[in-house]
Amino acid sequence: MTNNKVNPPTARNMACFHTNLPLEIINSVIEELERPGLNFQKAGLIGGNMNDSIRNCEFVQLQTYNWIGGFIWHYLSTINRDNYLYDITSFEQESFQYLVYKEGDFYTWHVDQGLEVMFHPKADRRIGISTGQHDVFFSGEQVRKLSFSLQLTSPEEYTGGDLQILTFEPTYPTVRTAPKGLGSLVIFDSRLPHRVTKVKSGTRKAIVGWVVGPRWK
Repeated sequence: MTNNKVNPPTARNMACFHTNLPLEIINSVIEELERPGLNFQKAGLIGGNMNDSIRNCEFVQLQTYNWIGGFIWHYLSTINRDNYLYDITSFEQESFQYLVYKEGDFYTWHVDQGLEVMFHPKADRRIGISTGQHDVFFSGEQVRKLSFSLQLTSPEEYTGGDLQILTFEPTYPTVRTAPKGLGSLVIFDSRLPHRVTKVKSGTRKAIVGWVVGPRWK
């Protein structure tokens, strides 16, 4: 396998890789992800809220303790070392999402990590430390820093369903459409606005997830 970059990544841009995953391996990945006993759910928003006018697709939450997680982490750690140098620790909750976008499904413009979704610590004078929600405090206040999407569907199998990312290069906003080639992996800063346009026909399948690290300082 080779690591051919589609476009030169920068700290403000998205990084795109052709992973050259063979079709038989991608088919085996899909077979594993769709094995009997997995229950697909309607995908919600951050915090678990549901809003079909913002996001409409299905997903399965899966643990990263397998070769798929290791495969993706190789690219994440490489691009972080070469371009971002962010303080990252792991996949969020050591998991990723297998997403299925059917005809009519979409996800409007949003960010995976922004100020509006941050937990604001509150001073607790009784114990002399700053605390927020318990789950955030005890996990070290991890925040999303890098987002990724691994394409599992050939572009000939569907229309629409474009992953578009709003980048800033160097000072003006540019909407970039991620490549749809089978096995393409897109990595970008979790604070960048992005969307998935409505699928016009067919089905789009992808693995998405987030890499977290200590709260920005």
